[in-house]
Amino acid sequence: MKESIFLEREGEHARRIGESERRTGMLRRALALKRKGYTPRHIREQMGKANVTWRVALRTQEELEQELGVAWEGGVYVPDSPVVPAAQAQAVAEAGREQARGSNKQLWAQYGLHNGSTAPYGYVFGSAITVKTTDGQALTGPSLVRDEQQAAVVTDIFAQFIEGVSPREIAADLNRRGIGSPNGGHWSEANVRDIVRRAPLYAGYVVYHDVAHKQARWTGILYPGQHEALIDWETTLAVLAITGRTLEWTFGPTREAQAAAPEVA
Repeated sequence: MKESIFLEREGEHARRIGESERRTGMLRRALALKRKGYTPRHIREQMGKANVTWRVALRTQEELEQELGVAWEGGVYVPDSPVVPAAQAQAVAEAGREQARGSNKQLWAQYGLHNGSTAPYGYVFGSAITVKTTDGQALTGPSLVRDEQQAAVVTDIFAQFIEGVSPREIAADLNRRGIGSPNGGHWSEANVRDIVRRAPLYAGYVVYHDVAHKQARWTGILYPGQHEALIDWETTLAVLAITGRTLEWTFGPTREAQAAAPEVA
C-alpha cells in the first residue's frame, strides 16, 4: 500500500467530502484492501482493530467508493463529482450521516444485529452474518459469540445485584478475585452499573434508544437479538424492578411478525 491509488491527497480528499482526515484515511485504506480481495476480518487484522471499525470493514467496495465519492478510472480513483466548498460539503455530509445513523441503528436493531464497534463484555465478535429484510435489503454485521469466562462473571454480577449487593461491593469482590474488568484493569462501580443497566441485552435483546422521546420520557425499544442470552428474562425483570426502569422499556415487533406482515399497496 505504499503507492496511492487515489488521485487526491488525503487532506484534499477529506475536505472535499467533509470528513476528518483520520476517517478519510481509514476509508481509503479499507477500500484499497477491499480491492485486493481482503475479507472484513483480514482488513481488521491488516489495519489493526484500533484503526478500523467493523462497520467500515464490512462495507462493500461499492459502498466505500460511494462514501468516498470516487470512481475507478485508468487504474486510480478519481473524484466522481465536482469539487464544492469545504463548508458546504461538510454540512451536507454531516446531515446525511445524522439521518443515516438514526435509521441504520433502528434497522439493525429490528433485525437483531449489534450496532457497535466493540463487543459487549461477555461476548466476542464471531464471523459476519447477513440477514434479509422484508424489503429485500441485505444487512451484514459481526455476530456476538458467548465468551465463557466473561459470561460467568456477567451472570454472577446479576445474581449478586438481585441479592442486594451494591455495585461498589460487587466491584470490590471481583477485584479481590483477580478478575479483569471490561477494559482490562480493575473493576469500578461504574463498570458494574454499566453491565446492570444493559440487562435486556444480556437477556438476548438488541436495544434501540428512541431519541424522539428522550426529552419527554426516555424510552428503550427491545428487539429480539441474533445473539445468545446470558441471563433469563425473569432475572432481567428483577433487575429492572430494582433500578426502577421496568416501565421504560417497550417491545418492537419480532422478526417473524415483520416477515408475516402484509404488504401495503
